[in-house]
Amino acid sequence: MRKQLYVTVLSIALGLTAAGVQAEENKPVLSPKSPVNSVDGVLYPKGQVGIIFKSVLMNKDATYDGNSDISPKSNAPKEKEISVYNLIGRYGLFENVEVKFKIPYKEMSIEREAPVSSPEFDNSGLADSTVWLRYQILSQKRKDPVFLWAGAGLNIPTGETDAKTNGKLDPMTMQVGDGSWDPIVDIGVTKKVGNAKFNAYASYTFSTEGDNDYRWGNTFQFDLSTVYALNEYLAIDLELNNIWKEKDEVNGQSVGTTGGFQSYITPGVHVMWPGTKHHLALGVPITIYRDLNGPQLSEDYRVILKAAFVF
Repeated sequence: MRKQLYVTVLSIALGLTAAGVQAEENKPVLSPKSPVNSVDGVLYPKGQVGIIFKSVLMNKDATYDGNSDISPKSNAPKEKEISVYNLIGRYGLFENVEVKFKIPYKEMSIEREAPVSSPEFDNSGLADSTVWLRYQILSQKRKDPVFLWAGAGLNIPTGETDAKTNGKLDPMTMQVGDGSWDPIVDIGVTKKVGNAKFNAYASYTFSTEGDNDYRWGNTFQFDLSTVYALNEYLAIDLELNNIWKEKDEVNGQSVGTTGGFQSYITPGVHVMWPGTKHHLALGVPITIYRDLNGPQLSEDYRVILKAAFVF
């Protein structure tokens, strides 16, 4: 089943771009932007600056064990809303070297079925920040066959981990931070053909133990995407986003109802300003497969909004 889904998604992606991958001789070749829910293989040149505002909104309103919705049979929380607002900066530090940072603000609320002692509680605040350093290995601008970069990053514990409800410490899944320093390795590759870009991205986060004797599971992300510029004002986006998380640990013991795999198909649209590198983007990651170590709350879709200003 999973293979059939992947084949279907990739077929759609190829179909969206097949009609326009070769630009007409009397028209300029357009440059589509980065995918809204992933990363491409093109880094900023030396001196270029980007300021990006990106929000991710989700409502986890069903409980899953594996890929089965068990909400009517579960005593798990009824609903969890998560909103993350990211300030992202990118800068071409040297030739072929880019530095990137992300500062997120997170809002979370959870509602439980009565009767329970704490039917509702919420937390918000500055979450854990991330910084990356990346190197452009190959570039089609240098006549290489593809754009390719590799890099490393670090999650920095800037978020609080001591929020309480009714005098009791909230679970770590409701804290805006985790108190750990987590290394990241990632890689991006892009093939630009005419007005289209075909992208692949992968990252792995090595989680360490943070506050409250808690360690989040390591995370592997792998994405495929294609972005096609219809004209100088509009581009369309289609992505396959995959996230695998191992189980969390508390006091060195595995937490059975954490971790698993989730796969999304993300259609998106980009509105561009001619003569500039600025753009707005909207993407809706829709869950097409999940295999969670349940019971866990999960969402059917997310909403991503992005505004990028490049100078």
